[in-house]
Amino acid sequence: MTQLPTESPSLEGMDKQLFITQRPHHYRFTGFQIIRCSGEGNYTWIHLNDQKPLLICWTLKKVHARYPQFIRTHKRHLINPLYIDYHEQGPDDNGHKIAFTTLTTGDHIPWSRQRIRERLTQPASRGL
Repeated sequence: MTQLPTESPSLEGMDKQLFITQRPHHYRFTGFQIIRCSGEGNYTWIHLNDQKPLLICWTLKKVHARYPQFIRTHKRHLINPLYIDYHEQGPDDNGHKIAFTTLTTGDHIPWSRQRIRERLTQPASRGL
């Protein structure tokens, strides 16, 4: 497998706080605490570094608008570049190009074929 190009993530805006109210609980966290987000329709699972995943009624698009420095790898995945361990790509058993990102937590996040092409053609402008 070959490695995808990388560069240092931007920390600008990562300190924006996100307030979520799910009665009877209230949650407050910043972009630094979010490891990754995974979408399920109009809901998003927020995977935090210090607690269980939290299901919120926001789309991934809305979370990405709040934290634009996060990387959209797939229609269902958004990752925080601060938690990236490494990226790899190569052919699968059928010869199709596949790619995934491994996070510092050990999670393997897949890339869609379209987003791989976008990343490889413009690596510097996307902050990977």
